[in-house]
Amino acid sequence: MQPAHLTEARPAFPADPVDETPESADLRPPLVFWKKAFPWTVLGIGILLWCSAAAGYVLPGRAVLHYYAESLGDEKTLLILQEVSIRTEAPGLEERIVPETVRYRFPGAFRSEAVFGPTRRLHLHVDGKILTVLDENILSPGRDRFDRYKDLLLCRNREQLERLLSRYGIQYEICSLGRFEDAVVYVLGARYPDTSASRLVMDKEHFWPLRWIFVKGSGPSTGETLEIRYNNWARIGSAWYPWRIEFYQNGELARTIRVQSLEVNPPTPEALFDMAALKSKVRPAQNATSNVERDAPVSDEIQKTIDAFKNMYN
Repeated sequence: MQPAHLTEARPAFPADPVDETPESADLRPPLVFWKKAFPWTVLGIGILLWCSAAAGYVLPGRAVLHYYAESLGDEKTLLILQEVSIRTEAPGLEERIVPETVRYRFPGAFRSEAVFGPTRRLHLHVDGKILTVLDENILSPGRDRFDRYKDLLLCRNREQLERLLSRYGIQYEICSLGRFEDAVVYVLGARYPDTSASRLVMDKEHFWPLRWIFVKGSGPSTGETLEIRYNNWARIGSAWYPWRIEFYQNGELARTIRVQSLEVNPPTPEALFDMAALKSKVRPAQNATSNVERDAPVSDEIQKTIDAFKNMYN
């Protein structure tokens, strides 16, 4: 016979009492908990999705160019004194520092004058027309690749920038996000990290140019690249300008421009940009030699210097 406490019948369910103490409140069915948590969960997920979309949004290329043009000041002219450090292949002339005076007249006019020893080079760009004079002789027409850096800086609106990029084969409608020196950038003309196409790399925060890359050819052994880097952007008055510009040929540093001083809206005589008047004072290079070569014999060292200066912009 079993003990009475093992044989006593328990009252049938639901006669058992229900404990409503606070300790038992946590034992409520999960459905009740999720009914209260669901709105907050949806809100959290929505915030995460919104932040992700905002971080990954890519502006159209035209918008990037528009914001760059909008960031420029209203200056009319600039006067810049700079030094150009040029690496050459001539023995004993691996690098030379050339002082250069540069003037901008917005929109569309640029003048640079460089002097190296007895040799003087004048480069004029006015409304798309180009004139280069070396020792009072006109050089054959052409667009010097090392003079391209100023093209982006001359443009004052989106339409000018679009025409410029199209001229160099950059499809500005293609725009992607990329990285350069641990910063997020806009890449116009290629899908990052594609390096096979010419492209323009723009700062994502300030919209100024950082890298302008020209690709010629497609094969790894036959392709050539020229890269212009715009560094050390600074503001003087109303003008934003890069105070250090670097040129890389096939990944090798070829020359560097270092700005020494910059003046905003200085007096600028119209005659400095009068291309017709300048042409009337000089002659085509093929019909004359330089003044140095014509006046007297020169030493081999001086001649190497002159030759290096003549070829350094080619």
